[in-house]
Amino acid sequence: NMIRKILPSSVTLRLDANRQLSFTDALEFAKSLGTDSIEYIEDPFYHNKNADIVNICDHYKRFYSDTSIPLALDETLLEHNEIIKSDLSGICAFVLKPSLYGNLEKIHGIIRHAKQNHISTVISSTFESTAALAFLSFLSVNAGLNSHPNGLDTWRFFKD
Repeated sequence: NMIRKILPSSVTLRLDANRQLSFTDALEFAKSLGTDSIEYIEDPFYHNKNADIVNICDHYKRFYSDTSIPLALDETLLEHNEIIKSDLSGICAFVLKPSLYGNLEKIHGIIRHAKQNHISTVISSTFESTAALAFLSFLSVNAGLNSHPNGLDTWRFFKD
């Protein structure tokens, strides 16, 4: 509620918990937010790296069902690439950090799959150089991902 007092109602937020919450804590936190101003929550809860995809997807479906807040995958997608072939109910965005994927073919495959399944793709950086940020901007525009904000503003943390 305090956020609504500060920001105009036209502003939506993308939240990122970096998988730091338990599933129960993530649910409790999300329910306290309301859905008005949340575009999505990225990787809200942790899961075992050895967890099977069905279990992970079930948690995401339950989270979305219980909160009505869409989800985005970042680290989960990177670690469990095969998740894109699963039931992605409640998933509205893939957050890709291209420098962590190793090759453009894999990135383009994920982007194609996202488009086919009406899932947004957000290109994000991991504190790359200005040259790499320029390439990520080119990738975003070339893949048609420039109609929404991408996570390419890390340049401001670098000194001249």
